[in-house]
Amino acid sequence: MNILFLTKSVIDHHNFSRSFQLARGLAELGHEVTFVAASVNGRGLRETRDGVNLVAFPDPLPYRIKKGGLSPIDIVSRLWYLWSKDFDLVHVETGYRPVTGIVGHFYAWRKNIPYVCEWWDWIGRGGLYDRKSFLYRCTLGLLDDYFEEWDKKHADGVISVSEVLKQRAISIGIPESRIRVIHGGADRDLIREYDKRQCREQFGFPQDAFLACYAGVGSHEAYDLEPFLIMAKKMKQKHPNFGWYGTGGALKKDVRERFGVGEEYFEGGWVDGDCYGAYLACADVFLLPLQDDLFNRARWPNKLGDYLAVGSPILATPVGELREFSKRFPGVLSLVEWNEGSLMNAIEEWMRNPERADALKEKQRLIACGEYAWLEKSKQLEQFYFDVLQK
Repeated sequence: MNILFLTKSVIDHHNFSRSFQLARGLAELGHEVTFVAASVNGRGLRETRDGVNLVAFPDPLPYRIKKGGLSPIDIVSRLWYLWSKDFDLVHVETGYRPVTGIVGHFYAWRKNIPYVCEWWDWIGRGGLYDRKSFLYRCTLGLLDDYFEEWDKKHADGVISVSEVLKQRAISIGIPESRIRVIHGGADRDLIREYDKRQCREQFGFPQDAFLACYAGVGSHEAYDLEPFLIMAKKMKQKHPNFGWYGTGGALKKDVRERFGVGEEYFEGGWVDGDCYGAYLACADVFLLPLQDDLFNRARWPNKLGDYLAVGSPILATPVGELREFSKRFPGVLSLVEWNEGSLMNAIEEWMRNPERADALKEKQRLIACGEYAWLEKSKQLEQFYFDVLQK
């Protein structure tokens, strides 16, 4: 099968990994895969990575425009590139944005091929829309809210990350036969033995610290981190060796000021893929505190796959898909309530019993290598493609 992937993500940044991991697995299964993404530095790119034909076009517009899937230059470049290309199926991530939705729907219509889209998050009202700024909600948010459902209604296949989004798809008239639930996976490249002392030396973390890590700090993460941020200051006073760090970005200034974030926080930021596993391995525990709201019930936190692959205790609230995951794999998550006291008790428990983490790591990695390996997710996707093509 010759498959076209369209994403608005910038190469090697933020949400690039999920769709690329699926594409990588499909290439490993013997398919021809072309993956079109946004340029990271304004220059074009044509390369083969892990068997996938990776393509990006020159685009001098600001990073924020490209990352948002709003670049008219990228839209025109993609349409021009695809004009003479032939694929059997187009797979689109974030089809509610022009650079993927417009291009993908037009190409699928012109070539009379199936259009398959991913549904990662509840983007519109009730979900991510409610966590965004007033300016977004009055402008781009209105378009996202409308085209989130329009894109799915006009797709031949919908990949949902949760049962909540599957039921939403059914409620707007999409037949259940056109929907498949596929969770995020674990990156096999992260599965290796790490020397925590060497990792901490590499990134400048104190050797005697007890470190918590939250992967993927973003603009709306303060909603989920709120009880932890309040607790972290108290924990630092009670246990001076306690600290925490994040990946993917830094806490915004207003969040730091609102919660009085101080020396307990080690400034993180973007880490290149080659170093990502070692950076995560500096932690003694991983954080996954999800507030029980519609947005979190509808999502699959992709950071869970990274946590499982590296292996350390995962402090998680049983919200949405995590509730079923914790039932299917009892003891793999260290379940907590979304409040300061529960988080503090869980961290102190792991402080007192660090030796338990080694046995837990083995259980986590069995899951990361098995059912939740990205290759297994690609096999599920492949079967869904075959089902869509037969209709």
